[in-house]
Amino acid sequence: LVTAIYDEAVRGRVNGTHLFHDIFFLQSYRVGAWPHAWTLAIEVHFYIMLALLLAWLSRNPKEGAWLKRLPGILCGVLVAVFVARLINSGVRTGNFNLHREIEPTHLHLDVLAAGVLLRYLFNYHRKALAVFERGKALWVGLGLLLVYPSAYIWQPHSACFTALIPTLNYLGFGLILFVATQIPFPTGGMGKWLIWPFDYFGKHSY
Repeated sequence: LVTAIYDEAVRGRVNGTHLFHDIFFLQSYRVGAWPHAWTLAIEVHFYIMLALLLAWLSRNPKEGAWLKRLPGILCGVLVAVFVARLINSGVRTGNFNLHREIEPTHLHLDVLAAGVLLRYLFNYHRKALAVFERGKALWVGLGLLLVYPSAYIWQPHSACFTALIPTLNYLGFGLILFVATQIPFPTGGMGKWLIWPFDYFGKHSY
């Protein structure tokens, strides 16, 4: 409905193709009404696949420890998607194309898989992350350094650079996110009220 209203208001007519792509979350492969909606499409695809994967892994819960197979699968996704991006950009003809080289779901699944892996480690292997609890400023600085190359994505660059950008981003932002979880929220004063809106929307955004 919102897509139809937007198309009517902006383009003067309802674009049936846009409507189809938006309803079925195809925007990561086919352009819809909203230029940013490709990220939403990827999330929908990923979480459907994750739910199916977890259902498959838990077929025999009596065997125990069925979730322990998840990190190995996620690491496989990280490697496979990076290689897919590298190959895809390697056969590029012409200039860098965001829609063809970054936006397709199969070339961006690793970013979400990395988030699930981080959560798994946070829940079940917290001690393995203990090193990141010390020297927080150092880790935040490293995180910012890792995401910095993204600023040059629109400059002429190699296929390897294209493949690395999402990888560097999830490593950098993953570091920053984990460090952020180690910082206690203010419990009073002005700090509490400044943080509260971010805390509320963060908890209720999904």
